[in-house]
Amino acid sequence: MSRKKIALTATTLALVACVALVALYKTSTSREWPDFLTDKQGAPKYNTEVAKRDFGYRTGNHVPVGLYFKLAPGMELLTDQTVINGDFQVVSQQEYREKSGEDTLVRIDLTLQTFVLKPKLEVKPTIAYRTKPGDDVKKLDLLPIEVYSSQTYDGRKSEHPKESADITFVSDNHLTVTGALVVLGALGVVLAIGGLLRNRKPRVKREKKSKTKTEAASGPFPAGWEPVQSAWAAITGGDRSKPAFAKAAASLRSFFGVDTLTVSELKRSTVPNKDQLTAFLTRCEKALWTNNDVLDEEVEAANAVMVEIEASLLPAPASPLATK
Repeated sequence: MSRKKIALTATTLALVACVALVALYKTSTSREWPDFLTDKQGAPKYNTEVAKRDFGYRTGNHVPVGLYFKLAPGMELLTDQTVINGDFQVVSQQEYREKSGEDTLVRIDLTLQTFVLKPKLEVKPTIAYRTKPGDDVKKLDLLPIEVYSSQTYDGRKSEHPKESADITFVSDNHLTVTGALVVLGALGVVLAIGGLLRNRKPRVKREKKSKTKTEAASGPFPAGWEPVQSAWAAITGGDRSKPAFAKAAASLRSFFGVDTLTVSELKRSTVPNKDQLTAFLTRCEKALWTNNDVLDEEVEAANAVMVEIEASLLPAPASPLATK
């Protein structure tokens, strides 16, 4: 293929990708509005929504909460004075408005987070508003929103704190089609640019950055230990993804029967090897609950703990007296 044809193809695919992105943006911001309720005369009508999870939220998860308001003509909603009472802190807040006849519809998308350990937590939002411009500011306490937590591993592939909400606002498949077009368009641009570069420059072999390779001890371990070794070998082999650390932590918890214990509860327990387990799981949770890259030094430190755990599982060497 000539360079001219490659450039033309790349331009066409880029335009398709841009159009798809615009369509995706318009669709993603088109949300459904719920039925509105009010428990105070003269106050904004409202409703609330929290994204449900099958097994509840784990400590540190981001919890998407939606606050929906319907304002009568002349009514003002002071969203910059929103107060969240309860066990949560606000990570992010976004606001959307649109007209519905003479009324104004307002949606506030909140992302909340907590490290409080309770089976059930509450969110109690308080909103400031004016009945009409120039009036005194009034407060509206919304009904409490209940958020349930989980002490068990729920099997999800990602425990990233910025995971997307579990609420589906758009009922058709437009997002899926648009997303596919975006991916195809971006892929086409990359391939076209790659073709141009290959025609202009010879291939240059690049040395891959060496990965830290650490190996744990080996020996006649108890039955059921092989999944732990396999999961950890993937990490020491270079896989530093969150699913890899989630698998390593889950397999280790399963082997020692501490699936339902948090790290804090494990510290206070009488489980054998609790110190090593706590140290290892703490490093795994750092990888799961923070956005920081896992350093080679941290993997080496975790591997040293793994060696200690495996050493405790190996049979004790025979006494010299027993061999005589």
